[in-house]
Amino acid sequence: MKLNLTVKTLALTLGLLIGLAVAQPASALIQIRASYGLQTVNPDQIGSYPTLSKLTGMSADLIISPPLFPLAFGVRHEILGSEESNSYGKLSVDVTRTSGLVSFRLLDTLIFVGAIGTIGVSHGGETKLEISGGGTTTADNDISGSYSVGVEAGVKLVGFLVGAELGYMGLTTGKSPNEQKLDGAYTKVHVGLDF
Repeated sequence: MKLNLTVKTLALTLGLLIGLAVAQPASALIQIRASYGLQTVNPDQIGSYPTLSKLTGMSADLIISPPLFPLAFGVRHEILGSEESNSYGKLSVDVTRTSGLVSFRLLDTLIFVGAIGTIGVSHGGETKLEISGGGTTTADNDISGSYSVGVEAGVKLVGFLVGAELGYMGLTTGKSPNEQKLDGAYTKVHVGLDF
């Protein structure tokens, strides 16, 4: 009886070690993912204008991951927006951002965990202010640059992936004296394809 238990334990341990030794990372060459996200912002108050508290929106990522290599490279396109109002009027901000993306995966099997960063290369959008009882002013966003740093994690199942990302984005619009820092913490939820 004791010998039988020892043989079973040894066989189970050996099987587990062999399985871990021959397991290859579940990394794919290409990932395409769509995300929905929220970024908190706290810009300076300018006069009586409404002040933004958040940006929400969608993004799409195209990520290329060389096999058995922890770094991945890609492109992210984001469409963010927000609308705030007070007794003075309504402020609407729409931002488009295209950025280069780099990811370092600490773990990349059926579960992925790692760091991710982006540098903005193209920005656009507009800001619109509707003054109560008055007119509407619209201006193109003047964004000089942006960046983000964060961590990501998720699960890959049969070519599909589900994950999340948490981080910090730096984004400044306008020029002095009307410069607005839209920096803040962000959260994204990803769904996508892994092939």
